[in-house]
Amino acid sequence: MKENKTITIDGTEMDFDSLSPKTQYLVQQVESLNSKIANTQFELDQLSVGLEAMKAHVIASTQEVEEEVEEEVEEK
Repeated sequence: MKENKTITIDGTEMDFDSLSPKTQYLVQQVESLNSKIANTQFELDQLSVGLEAMKAHVIASTQEVEEEVEEEVEEK
């Protein structure tokens, strides 16, 4: 037995199959865009964490260089 898909449009529950083909298409577009936005946000979160990690590595590597320079100056 097939269960009818219901959606809420502007606060009103509606049977998806009772909508016009144009409205069904638009609902599918909205669902697709919501999915893409969620996936893009997920990827953006990953990129943001990666960026912060790389920035931390840059800072750490410059501190290592500064320590090496200080050691060379002290040896002279």
